[in-house]
Amino acid sequence: MISATSVIALLILVGLLISSYSQKDDPGSIPTGENDWKVANQSQLAPTDACKLSRSNASPFISTGFPRPQEFVPVFGNRKATVLFVEFEDRILNRSLIDEWKYRQIPYAERTLSEMSYGEYELNFEVIENVYKLSKDSGSYLRSDNQIGSSSLAKIPLDNDQLVGETLGLADSGVDFSDTDFLVIVTPLFEKPVESGATGARGFDVDGKSNFLVVTGPYGDYFEREELDDWLLHETGHLMGLQHIYNFQRAAGAFDVMGNYIVSDTASFNDFIGWNKFFLGWLSNTQVNCLDDSVSFETFHRLTPIGKNSPDLKLILLKLSESEALGIELRQRSHIDEIEEGDEGVIIYKIDTKILDGQGMIEIVSSPSETLTDKTHGSSVLGTMSKGESYLGFGYKVEIIDSNSDSSYVSVQRQLEP
Repeated sequence: MISATSVIALLILVGLLISSYSQKDDPGSIPTGENDWKVANQSQLAPTDACKLSRSNASPFISTGFPRPQEFVPVFGNRKATVLFVEFEDRILNRSLIDEWKYRQIPYAERTLSEMSYGEYELNFEVIENVYKLSKDSGSYLRSDNQIGSSSLAKIPLDNDQLVGETLGLADSGVDFSDTDFLVIVTPLFEKPVESGATGARGFDVDGKSNFLVVTGPYGDYFEREELDDWLLHETGHLMGLQHIYNFQRAAGAFDVMGNYIVSDTASFNDFIGWNKFFLGWLSNTQVNCLDDSVSFETFHRLTPIGKNSPDLKLILLKLSESEALGIELRQRSHIDEIEEGDEGVIIYKIDTKILDGQGMIEIVSSPSETLTDKTHGSSVLGTMSKGESYLGFGYKVEIIDSNSDSSYVSVQRQLEP
């Protein structure tokens, strides 16, 4: 027979085991032997709004920063874009382009935007399969101010006001544009290199609208190029207010379809970087921890993958000034990003809203020697950090103190100058 004393001792032992197990599984604490590191509560940190870095005085179409301008397309709810095809008196459209859009560009963009926004943005592209024949030869729809710049990459800009206005005039009788957020107008190739991509047009009156944001131009950038099924996604990102985030003259970062891959054709994982999701409003204030000069003590944070749909913490911002911050996020394999297990980890990047499109408004600063290379795209900066690795810079020490399959625990500590 078991004595009462033995029963009490057994119950105490079970209680200790349960307590130990619960502590191990508690995402708010990490047992470390000598310490029990508690994840910071947002009330201990700076208000998240303090890390909404101000935009510079530059045009919103070449810069980043808060507030997000109203000129850009809506990024919440069920929305619609309309795709139109045109040809010229001297240039016939390749009809197989319609299939390129219906079965490649559009499905990828729609699916990926839904996943990247955690279901907040459901964009539907309405494809009008008519091909509208414009009244002039192709050269009549080019701007008269000649080429942009003098490099070999320079392309002739389209006269989008004329191109879009005439196309809408032809299509208006059969298409309702009243609930269209933006247009896509696909043209044949021109005799000379011509710009294609995100832009705007005005000067017409169609279903109560006198201007549209629009993606226009010939198909040479993406047609029959397997690696560029994300071309429409990239251009749609511009209409949402996102820029080429990396420096054209350096190795681009491996993350975010808004990297400058159109120019440098670098390897890329397409899910938007955390700063861009924050800017778009897809990360709530409770999913972003903000630290500034008011937080002088060491803090601990449990990051969950930026590509996982959950209400948990996705982004840490360390505010350096009104226009600068460090961003910290966890990149893991997802439906969008097929990251190899050894390449997963925490990245740290510097944001500077004074820097403009294509000049490095975002730069990955963690583990810059960690690169990603493939035969199709070339090399790009991966920068991921795993358990036990740390970063020291801009007055902060950031250390990855633990990692598992669905989160990483990060320590952040100010490094005061002597």
